Amino acid sequence: MVNLADTVRSILFALVLAFSLVFSSSSQTLSDDLGGVLSFSGTRSITGVVGQAAFAPGDNAHVYVASYGGGITRYDYDPTAATAGQIFSNPTRAVPQSISASNEVDGSLALAFHEDPTLGTVMYIAPCVGFGNSALRVQSIIRLTDDNGNGVWGETGEVAQPIVDNIIVSRLHMINNMQIRGDILWVGIGIRTQNGGQTAAQNSASGGNGTDQTVPGETAYTGTVAFIGDLTQLSGDTTTKNLAGFDIPGL
Repeated sequence: MVNLADTVRSILFALVLAFSLVFSSSSQTLSDDLGGVLSFSGTRSITGVVGQAAFAPGDNAHVYVASYGGGITRYDYDPTAATAGQIFSNPTRAVPQSISASNEVDGSLALAFHEDPTLGTVMYIAPCVGFGNSALRVQSIIRLTDDNGNGVWGETGEVAQPIVDNIIVSRLHMINNMQIRGDILWVGIGIRTQNGGQTAAQNSASGGNGTDQTVPGETAYTGTVAFIGDLTQLSGDTTTKNLAGFDIPGL
């Protein structure tokens, strides 16, 4: 029998860990003042919802902004400029749309960088998924390189590899934050439902097609802060899909 107190403690621990990952000082995630500039100055040419922003290691002159529906954009960044329009300038698409657009939605709600001893600087994203008339979608974590240094990651001839496949997600409750500490990749994964399962009526009320009674509810990965313990162990193989081995049986 599940102990309710233990369950609550586990949930609180996951929440505390998630908040500490998001707000702790790091070269990965932008500071609160930069987030404020993004908020108060509008979307700065981003048409979607901003999910996460990060600097690549060793490059504080450019900031990468990942969004839901607006792709992943690289800006020239000058924090000493007088206006937001000068602080963030020269927006350019940083990931080809063929990679960042998945199941109708262009972009990612998660973005992180890692300095890999074999591959060099690596970008990690989780391409957003759309839903249309189906309540079931699976999401991937993809790693990308920018071997020619032009600021566009995952072009032809560069690494664009799904290292994790088949994480069940729902609407905006998907992979929504990534942080890297050392060689560990931490991933925040949303939940699919409010009650662990869906009847036809519940599915219809939440915007589904009303007929997905058999769609599975939560899995071991949803509603969690998950991690890959050592990204360097994946360096030697840049072609095999789902290299980290997170397939969920039955999908």
